Parts: sequence; C-alpha cells; structure tokens
Amino acid sequence: MHVSTEGGRRLSRDGAHRGRQRASGGKQPPSRGVEQQKAELIPDRRDYRAGDTAEILVQSPFTPAEGVLTLRRSGLVRTERFKMDKPSTTLKIPIEEAFTPNIHAQVDLVGAAARTNDKGETDEKLPKRPAFATGALNLSVPPLARRLQVTATPRDKALEPGGETTVAVEVRDAAGRPVQGSELAVVVVDESVLALTGYKLEDPVAVFYAQRGADVSDYHLRKDVQLAKPGDITIGEGRGAGGGGGIDAFTMSNAKAAAMPSAAPMARKARSVNGIVAQAEEDEVVRIEGGEIRMRENFNALAVFAPSVPTDAQGRAEVRVKVPDNLTRYRVMAVTALDGSPFSAALPQLRRPLRAARRRAEPDRPAH
Repeated sequence: MHVSTEGGRRLSRDGAHRGRQRASGGKQPPSRGVEQQKAELIPDRRDYRAGDTAEILVQSPFTPAEGVLTLRRSGLVRTERFKMDKPSTTLKIPIEEAFTPNIHAQVDLVGAAARTNDKGETDEKLPKRPAFATGALNLSVPPLARRLQVTATPRDKALEPGGETTVAVEVRDAAGRPVQGSELAVVVVDESVLALTGYKLEDPVAVFYAQRGADVSDYHLRKDVQLAKPGDITIGEGRGAGGGGGIDAFTMSNAKAAAMPSAAPMARKARSVNGIVAQAEEDEVVRIEGGEIRMRENFNALAVFAPSVPTDAQGRAEVRVKVPDNLTRYRVMAVTALDGSPFSAALPQLRRPLRAARRRAEPDRPAH
C-alpha cells in the first residue's frame, strides 16, 4: 500500500502471486501401452462325452495372428500351435474319458494391429503396434457313463408299529443294464428327525466328480511395451533400452472344493416337560376289545443301517426292515458304488416313505 502526499490512498497487488483456476472438459491423452485384447471362443455344444470332437470357433480381434491352444486340468495337458490368416478359424479338440468332468481350453494370440495417432484415431500410415489377445472356455464332460441308477421300493406302504417288511433295491448302469456285484448302503431313518435339520442326501457323483481347475499361471510381456509418440517414429535400424518392470501373474481359478453338506440349524428346540413321568411295568399288557396290544417301547429313530449289501446277477438286493414303535414316516435312502469304475455312485431318484399305521384302542370298561 502506497500513501501519496496529497493524503489519498492507492492499493496495488503484485502479479507474481496470481492464482490458478481449473476448467473441466478436454480429452484424455491417448494410451501409450499395449493392452490385452479378448479373443472370442464359441463352442459347438454345451456338454461333451468321451469320444466326441469339440469344435471351437475362434474369433481374433486382429489378423494375421499366431496362436497357441492349451488344454488345462490341474496343469498343462496338451498344447497346439496354429495360424490365423482370417478373422476366424475352427479348432477341433478330441474329448477323452480322462477329461471327466471338465477341461479348460485357452487360446493365446499374438500379432500386430493398427496404431492410433495423438487424436486417438486409427492411422493406417503409421507402423503397426504389437498386439495380443486371450480367450478361455471350460468344456463340460459330465460323468454320465459312470452314473448308476438306483431304485428302492418297500414291499408295504404302511406298517404297524414294530412291524417287519423288506425293501427291494435295484441297480442299473447308464445303459439300463443290471449291475452285478455293486455294493449298496441302505439307511432307513425317521423322517421327522431328518426334518429337524433339513437333511438331504447329496448326490455323491457331484462330490467325487467336482469341477477341476486349470491351475496354470500365464505371464505376458507385451503388456509392458510402451509405444512412442507417432511424431517420434522413424523407420531405420531398431534400437532401444531395457527397463525393469514387475510382471503380474494371472492365475486361473482353483478347483472348487467339494463341500460336504452342512446341517441347517434346528427349527425349534424341544420343550422339556417337568413333572410328568410315564411308568409301565415290563411286559405289561392292556386288555382291549378285539385282542391284546403291546406297549410301545422302542422309539429309535434309526430303523435300518446296512452299509454293505451286494447285488445279484439281476442287479437286485433285498433288505429286511423292522421298524421301531414310532408313529411316523420313514425315509429310505440308498447309495451304491461299483468296483472297477472309480467312484461310480448314484442317488436313488425315488424316495419311498414307510408309514407306521396306528389303530384306535378302546378300553373294555369305562373309566371311573
């Protein structure tokens, strides 16, 4: 601030301390890196079986291109090199039994693509830039030929408490032929007890034949290439200097672990009843009109547990069942496996409940 001799005042500001203002808008500078592009892989069907030939349509974002097909399943299984002079080509992959239940197919392409200028527009006059692309598929090979068909049929639909019956079990292969010598595990359990936790018998085929991961890591160097400005490009002898850079590893997802089924929480806790005690003398018999009835004593929730039941030449087996004294419904569950065909197991598609019948009993004289 300067003061004049006439007594007036004048204010002045130094321009060196002028502030800056930012304005929105504008365009981002063009990228100078080489980004990975995507190669489209289109299979000819959803699922395959052993002996089929999978035809994979490969669509490349640039041409010409050199490609490598790799089959992966807990590591590298097979590699195949091919060349693309057109935007698309078809690769054929023979499906083997060892690929069950799935195998990963990946295609890696390298080549050159048109370069963009400072305006971000493709300029065919400029030298082409390096290019690379990747695409992958998970080919499903379900274990249909290894699945066994199990049916469990009770002889009686309803029983008296403590009654006896038989459960006929039949095992057939994927072609419908009887399976001899398969080992069955048959369980008959109180349905109400299973309903407390929402228990369901899981498909053992899905457990033993869980999806397999590729378990292969890929390293790409072209993503570290930095492109020069179009105005600085001169055609002549190539020269350059190397620079260290971190290389990122891309790892295919691992196989999913076959999770065992977890029990759901109990819907409701049992209520305790105090002060009520039911006593009955041993072998006590109540006289009723129409005959005698036995006092119910066996309330075991497990009616039958037969862990090893072999099938005959017709693929059949019978299991004797003596139900407890519960007035309930029983669930019949059966799982089987066959030697010589690893983890050939099946879940019965039909659940046959056993119902315990009840009969009304009237006393022979009125109570006082």
